[in-house]
Amino acid sequence: MANLSSFDLAAVVAFGAVIGRAILGYTPTLAAGALGLVTLLVLQALTGQLRRFPRGRAAVNNKAYLLMAGEEFITANLKRTHVSESELLSRLRLSGVRNRSEIACVVLEPTGQISVLRTGVPIEPEFLENVSGAELIPKAFLAPHEA
Repeated sequence: MANLSSFDLAAVVAFGAVIGRAILGYTPTLAAGALGLVTLLVLQALTGQLRRFPRGRAAVNNKAYLLMAGEEFITANLKRTHVSESELLSRLRLSGVRNRSEIACVVLEPTGQISVLRTGVPIEPEFLENVSGAELIPKAFLAPHEA
């Protein structure tokens, strides 16, 4: 479930609620439950189509946020995303980071996962598109823009 977008997670919960109520025979009949399930499936398919377009993707998916730029925590984004410094340090350890100097940047992805990009190889600009706060990454960690 960590790889689901917010809308996907809501759809899964709704599926369970509709199916559970229909199976237990509560007020919605089995036919009403089936209708609700089909409606949710159609809405899920429509949001899948919306993701093909930039504005639709922005409306349906979460944003990516920069949590660390080099050795520095981005406190505003940590607060905005409700990620604590201790949670972030735990993720860094799981990624094998032993020292802050190894970090080029850390990104909270739209899926809820945390990506750790290390120093050593410059980061191409396309990897930072649509990442809120990407402009805070030190220039030394970025690949030069091609003209």
